[in-house]
Amino acid sequence: MNTDHEHNFLAGTVRRRAAIVIYAVAAAAIVVLAYYPSFSVPFQFDDMTNIRDNQHIRVTTVSLQKLWDAGVRSYASNRPVANISFALNHYVHGYEIIGYHLVNLAIHLITGLFIFLVFRDTLVMAKERNPGLLIGNSTSLFAVACAAALIWLVHPLATQSVTYLVQRMTSMAAMFSVMALYCYIRARLASVGSIRWLLYAAGMLCWILAMGSKEISATLPFFVFLYEWYFFRDMSSSRFKRQLIIIAVIIFLLALFFLGLNPIKGIMSAYTIRDYTLVQRVMTEWRVVLMYLGLIFFPYPGRLNLDYDVPLSYSLLDPPSTLLSLIIIAGLLVLSVWIARKDRIISFAILWYFGNLVIESSVIGLELVYEHRTYVPSMFVVLLAVLAVHRFLRPRWVQVLLLCAVVGVFSVWTYQRNLVWQSDLTLWGDVLKKSPDKARPHTNYGIALMDRDRVDEAIPHFERAVELAPNVPPVHRNLGRALYRQGRLDEAIEQYRKALVLKPGEVEFILELGSLLEKKGDLGGATELYRGAEDNVEAASALGRVLAQQGKHDEALGVFRRVLTDNTDRAEVHLGMGNIYVMQGRIDEARSAYGEALRIKPDYTAARSNLGDLAMKAGDIEGAIRHYEQALSTGAGSVSLLNRLAQAHAALGDYARATGYLEKVRGLQPDNAEAHYNIACVLARQGRRGEALQSLARSVDLGFADVELLGTDPDLEGIRGSEAFRELERKVRHRREAP
Repeated sequence: MNTDHEHNFLAGTVRRRAAIVIYAVAAAAIVVLAYYPSFSVPFQFDDMTNIRDNQHIRVTTVSLQKLWDAGVRSYASNRPVANISFALNHYVHGYEIIGYHLVNLAIHLITGLFIFLVFRDTLVMAKERNPGLLIGNSTSLFAVACAAALIWLVHPLATQSVTYLVQRMTSMAAMFSVMALYCYIRARLASVGSIRWLLYAAGMLCWILAMGSKEISATLPFFVFLYEWYFFRDMSSSRFKRQLIIIAVIIFLLALFFLGLNPIKGIMSAYTIRDYTLVQRVMTEWRVVLMYLGLIFFPYPGRLNLDYDVPLSYSLLDPPSTLLSLIIIAGLLVLSVWIARKDRIISFAILWYFGNLVIESSVIGLELVYEHRTYVPSMFVVLLAVLAVHRFLRPRWVQVLLLCAVVGVFSVWTYQRNLVWQSDLTLWGDVLKKSPDKARPHTNYGIALMDRDRVDEAIPHFERAVELAPNVPPVHRNLGRALYRQGRLDEAIEQYRKALVLKPGEVEFILELGSLLEKKGDLGGATELYRGAEDNVEAASALGRVLAQQGKHDEALGVFRRVLTDNTDRAEVHLGMGNIYVMQGRIDEARSAYGEALRIKPDYTAARSNLGDLAMKAGDIEGAIRHYEQALSTGAGSVSLLNRLAQAHAALGDYARATGYLEKVRGLQPDNAEAHYNIACVLARQGRRGEALQSLARSVDLGFADVELLGTDPDLEGIRGSEAFRELERKVRHRREAP
């Protein structure tokens, strides 16, 4: 190489690298703007199980053991790499939501960069194989790759894979898969043997990481083989069959790994919880994969939906679009074979699209439709669309104008779609508009309303969910919860009973129904219910508590001791035992039980306040105050504790502090009858008769009805002889005696 040629070569290399950097920065800026609203999107839907409520990702110190536990003990234990990424997110950010979104967006951007690199190399090789097929020089091919990758990056259909945090599993699998493919391409193009093998090793590592993120990457070996055959071997038949057999064996072994030694049984078992059969799902998916294509080409936000309501296909002609979809899919696959030698990019793109949907859109009994399933399949479809513009639209400025318009419109639509994800109320409200005849949107929208104390608005949605899915147990449970919040206890109990008929033995239903029966006063019914689930620790604990309420102290203690045999760390059981010991007059044992409860759960307010009560009864007023103040510092049960602190300080004669605590109660609950009564007692002790009678009158107006206490409480001695007091006493007695 002479000096001029060397200089031109180096200058060209520098320009190419500079162009890539400029493209990456510009693309990142556009994508960040499009996804800016996503930074405040809270945990949604499956985020709760996999991230927010996943105790295994709550690492506070990084160690191999903790990361391993996060990876394999989380809910999605077959996706350890994604789980570990959530654990590292928690280690750095806790539950600050922006940290999770920044990582998701970074993954998306990295994926886009490697898509660009794959597109660039593929276009160059395709042009070398068929110079007349692709118009323009390397610069124009670079521009095509840039445009295709950027359009994919800002595509509104990708929001579910980026903004929906749990779908990091999909985006990470995509990122590592594209990186693996790129490593393979560069290895095949490398001229130095050591670099080639290093790239092969890096590609294999990326594929392993992709598989650890989500199983959709299992098809990657097939596409590497296809890429090799299309772009490196010129579709030569040499060693084709042997390599294809090797790929088939790899995919078969992966199927055994994920589905078990009996894959057919593993596939069929998933349909036990579905309301459709395998055949119905397969036929429906023919229509779904074409629907995905429509969304790729026209992703208007009004068409996008978290929870699509797609009618099932019951036969080839029910609906008729089933057969039409099959014909179109078959036609596209035939086209990919027929055109393979003439135009390998079109052929590869068709096979890439359908092949990357084959796991989630065929026989496995997953839900029918999710937008994130298009994240990988859409890549080469977008490239085809940009290539079509490059090939057939003239002049060049029209191409540039059109592609810029697409990037702009898609960015705005992605921004708008991210606004929909801003809260569970906006998200499920959007779903409800688009899937009004599906039970889940009504259920989740109702839950969002109920979380905002809009129970009256939530109930019609829960009732509609029951109409749409009467055989689904949770819809009855949700309606029961709402009815209870509305004060309709009997109707709530009825809904819980229906839920238990549909799913007998469900512990959550039993515990919640038992609690409602306790509130109704049906302790016998609650006891019978808990006995039926006594093997469960929670139900056994509840059984002991209810037996204690019925005065069956020895039986309750027996239940509690059985629980503690294998579960010594149940703080609520020690609390329950302590309460029984108090009823039996076994004060030392009660103190010990409460102390054990606090050892297990240092911020256990009930145990701490009960120790305060024992101190009060023993005359240790200052000790009681210490316990009450410690309990109050946890922030739980504040009104009850404030009342107790007021009584304790009043007993010490510190009426100013007692009044201060009671005023805090009245500030928190202006209609708290007990607070007004206690204030009356404190004021009476201070000789402030007029103010005491006013507070007592307010207490009576708010429902105070304990006539015996009114007549015997020594704190009221100073006002008991007045006519105003006797009038209040008559009012309380009349209320007590009224039918």
